[in-house]
Amino acid sequence: MMAFLQQLYWREPLWLLLTLQPLLYWLIHKIWQSRQLTAYADQALQPWVVVRDSQSWRARLFSRNTAYVLAWVLFALAAAGPRLPMYTPQLNVIKGMNIMVVMDVSRSMTVNDTLPSRMRRAEIELHELLGLARGQRVGVIVFAARPHVFVPLTWDFAALRYYLQSLDKLVLPTRGSQLTEALALAKDALTSAPQYSNVPSAVVLISDGDNSESDYRQGNVETQAQLAQLMQQFKRMDLPVYVLGVGSTEGGSIPLEDGSWLSYESQPVISRMDESLLQQIAHTTAGKYSRATEDDSDWRRLYDQGMLRKLSRDEENERLWQELYPWLLCPAIVLFFLATMPFRLRNSAGVVMSAMIVGLVTQNMSYAAESSAEQQAYQAYQQQQYDVAAKHYANVPGYAGRFGQGAAYYRLGEFQAAKRQFSDAVLQADDDLQRANALFDLGNSYFQQGDYQAAARTYADVLRYQQSHSAAKHNLTISSTLQQQVTLVLMEQDNATMAGRGPRSARPARELNLSDDSSLTIDDSEEDQPPIIPQLPEQEQQAWQELIRKGLEFVQVAASGESSEEMQQRRQDLAKARLFMLQLQDQPATLWQRMFELEEGFMAPQRKPNEIPGIQPW
Repeated sequence: MMAFLQQLYWREPLWLLLTLQPLLYWLIHKIWQSRQLTAYADQALQPWVVVRDSQSWRARLFSRNTAYVLAWVLFALAAAGPRLPMYTPQLNVIKGMNIMVVMDVSRSMTVNDTLPSRMRRAEIELHELLGLARGQRVGVIVFAARPHVFVPLTWDFAALRYYLQSLDKLVLPTRGSQLTEALALAKDALTSAPQYSNVPSAVVLISDGDNSESDYRQGNVETQAQLAQLMQQFKRMDLPVYVLGVGSTEGGSIPLEDGSWLSYESQPVISRMDESLLQQIAHTTAGKYSRATEDDSDWRRLYDQGMLRKLSRDEENERLWQELYPWLLCPAIVLFFLATMPFRLRNSAGVVMSAMIVGLVTQNMSYAAESSAEQQAYQAYQQQQYDVAAKHYANVPGYAGRFGQGAAYYRLGEFQAAKRQFSDAVLQADDDLQRANALFDLGNSYFQQGDYQAAARTYADVLRYQQSHSAAKHNLTISSTLQQQVTLVLMEQDNATMAGRGPRSARPARELNLSDDSSLTIDDSEEDQPPIIPQLPEQEQQAWQELIRKGLEFVQVAASGESSEEMQQRRQDLAKARLFMLQLQDQPATLWQRMFELEEGFMAPQRKPNEIPGIQPW
């Protein structure tokens, strides 16, 4: 019984307070009755006027009041949602969130009222964020008059840092500062892609607020209205904006390349940080605001107290439960009927009621409390006696038995047997959530065998049933990346064999090294060369090498020394892509500038940024 109570969970425990209602009613009735009696007769005369209840204790026990009280208590217990855990899927991943950084790179960011300059301070703050946001996807959008995706959402912080080296040299095709369009692009990037839908997301805005929407500028009524409407969309979508203000309210002049200062309409331009606008954006979208500081207090507020609190593990939705409320609801309905029926309860009826209560309550509660095959299996699983759990789950019919037996085999390392059980669980599932859970662990079983291609397909199937399954998205990325690396190693071995050196003299696979930021990269033996293959989430180097080795062994065993047409085609595609990347000249700033010009419709290279009519050029 104690083991049962320790495992018992309540979905809504506050409903248990309703069990006190009969006691509260009894106390109020007693107080009111005592006051009525005192008002009627003195205390010395009360024994002469009070008529004692002549009913026996048995009659009082089997009365309508007793039936009503028991029914009320059982209704309250059922409303609280008692449940027992059956099995919790082992995710073995850290659920991350998507963070899209919107970086202001307009001319006003060159003001040096914040040393060394607003732009340089923004770069420093962005690198500090990357040091904190391990395990999260981060992307960067840059904007002036028009926004552009600089780095899409990625776990690959080494590649992200590589591209950020070009940030201070970046020249956008048009001058100005249109914040609304930049935030709209961030919203689309976080919500339009299916693989990012329903994943915890946030926007980080790094700006001085001196935009077309700023109160410091004239003629901005229309742009302010558009921004306000967009912020309401962010709020409805539960997409907060965490704002880091860069600059000062006193402001400063905007320096030009020739050493002079920017003037507009024959007047010197003083750029000030619009802190009220930035605070309003954060407040409207349920985010947070902070000024950029030299210590880490700004990110403690924005990241630790903001984004990390938004990031939650939705284990409640992925855990399998045995609901107990029906065993309380049925006797509660019977007792409520007996308490409200029009005829009077007699002794024989009381005996019948007693039998019904005992039969319904004790029998059903004992069903949940006693060690049934399912509960024995779960207890054995919790005690890490997986072989015993597998035997007990074999006696449990339906989805719960197949799912639990597969989980036990998975823990024993018998992945082939686990795959059979999880496959049966998919067929016997009652709803999409059960199918998604069974498919997820089926994908994990494929992954443990080194069959990363099948694992990736299975994780993709999980997302068809449950799009918000962030763990499946995470594992899909890992499986796909590992499959690409395994394919690349096999391709290099084939190239060495075709060159006449034989498989034993083939050049070994690229050494997997951990960079200074403890992220997995590829040693290209060329300095400042970005990673060719998407970077894997942070893990120990030896563990990832073991995963790749396992994948190679699986391919060799499955193919019996022969590669399929699909594998050969993928190797050729990877070889072409690698050759193209090696031929690219290392001119990232020029490359980005030309790409952004094409995005804005400039077919020919621009000598200098263009001004847009109606938009102030800073």
